[in-house]
Amino acid sequence: MKADKTIIYDNHCPLCTAYTAVFVNAGVLTNDGRKSFATANTCILNTIDMQRARHEIPVIDNQTGQVLYGVDGLAEIAAGIFPSLKKLFTNHRAKAFIKPLYNFISYNRRIIAGSPPETETEIICAPDFNLKWRLALITSGMAYTAGCIYAFGSLMQISLPVLYAFVTAYFFLLVLADFLLNKAFVNKCDYIGHLATLGFVEGTLFVLTALLSKLT
Repeated sequence: MKADKTIIYDNHCPLCTAYTAVFVNAGVLTNDGRKSFATANTCILNTIDMQRARHEIPVIDNQTGQVLYGVDGLAEIAAGIFPSLKKLFTNHRAKAFIKPLYNFISYNRRIIAGSPPETETEIICAPDFNLKWRLALITSGMAYTAGCIYAFGSLMQISLPVLYAFVTAYFFLLVLADFLLNKAFVNKCDYIGHLATLGFVEGTLFVLTALLSKLT
């Protein structure tokens, strides 16, 4: 049964566009139950807290007018997809556990998946810069990359000190270029955040390449 709810998403975020489409495809929401900030009418936008909605995706109950944000709203939708797990999704401890991951993705969503900025005529729905969550992205990306390099070196029997020295020099040059080109602190953090995100992809490819080499 389709829920009589409307989810409002950031249309400039590929991640938001993708996972909200899943709700429609899963039959939990109707086609009209998924609207972007760009297509939502004034009546809908007036019911939500726009500042909060930039960081926590709003879900509107069309019958009661209640608005749930972030993990609370997604939990209600997820419970519709898996009714047998409703108690788990709506449990406050489970939501408290998921909230940090949600914030990590929400505040970094336009860094993780590159997207163009809003035009002058569009509603600004980009998240505010948050140093804590940007550093979390950078740190986790570097740690993941380091782990993948270690796995790659071990699988391919390459000297790890030499491999780490090469990769460190490579990233040092990229970061140095950023500090020379970008003057604003936020731009520097965004750039390094992009590098960290790229590290997730490159690290995974390194390990997959090593595993494929071993298998063949």
